[in-house]
Amino acid sequence: MKAHATRSRVIAGVAAIAAFTTIFAGAASAAVCEVEVCTPWPTKLPAYPTTTLEYLSGPLAQQNMEAKPYSTGKNKMWLLPATPATTQWGVFDNTVTPALHINSGDTVAIETLRAGNGQVAPGISIEQLITINTAVPGRGPHTVTGPIYVNGAEPGDVVAVHINKIRMLSNATNNSSPTGGLFPDIFPSRVDSYYLDNDKMEAKFTKNIVIPLAPFPGILAVGRPNADST
Repeated sequence: MKAHATRSRVIAGVAAIAAFTTIFAGAASAAVCEVEVCTPWPTKLPAYPTTTLEYLSGPLAQQNMEAKPYSTGKNKMWLLPATPATTQWGVFDNTVTPALHINSGDTVAIETLRAGNGQVAPGISIEQLITINTAVPGRGPHTVTGPIYVNGAEPGDVVAVHINKIRMLSNATNNSSPTGGLFPDIFPSRVDSYYLDNDKMEAKFTKNIVIPLAPFPGILAVGRPNADST
């Protein structure tokens, strides 16, 4: 019995090695065995799907978005991530369901995306930029996170927003293409990538040119009281 069990483990080990070769090299055939019963390993694996999993949609569960250790008394700290359910690409639409409801005095850590729904990043090509810029006529490049609903606020009220801190990504791009950028008919199409040093708050434009960084919100707006998209 002991020898029989040992033989079974050895066969299984050999089959596993052969199976590994079949999957990654596509040239071998093996058998998966348990004691004396063997099943031929398929010589042709099924094709993998070519599509990716669709993004989850719908509002996030607000009760799971509170950073409770940072909440104090009646003023709470909220986390608003940038997801397909909490962002709008190239439009301002105040018919969208609010991504978060807050009270006056609350604090929100808001994550934002790059232009083009996060796709305009180091490594993007001119051809990809053109595809992004022309996919939907009239759509702008910027991606905004929200909206955030302030409980108790009414049309005509003044909403005071205090920005406590901005933490940048570690990289950025500057680009010009036939379908975007300043003066595309004058400057050649190109994509430049830069490292953003959050500690020194600077970026090297060239080896000899260092630019101090002073980040600010590219877009910050209040929704109109009517139901029209703008």
